Amino acid sequence: MYIYGGHDIREGSMDNLWVIDLESFDDLDREPEDQDRDCAWRLKDTKGEGPGALSHHSSVVYSERMFLFGGSYASGE
Repeated sequence: MYIYGGHDIREGSMDNLWVIDLESFDDLDREPEDQDRDCAWRLKDTKGEGPGALSHHSSVVYSERMFLFGGSYASGE
């Protein structure tokens, strides 16, 4: 799963990209030392090629898929 942008109360709209491997969720019911994989969010380098700082997007889950819609820039566009 990839999460782009968002809003931080101190920083405002954000332009970072985070990723987590959902396959690693299969053993989260075990103690951390007994888990086979490292389940953690990782910051990805977009090399400045993203759409810019976005926030206030919305999403919906439908038929085992998640769809993300829109967003706005700090200017309100």
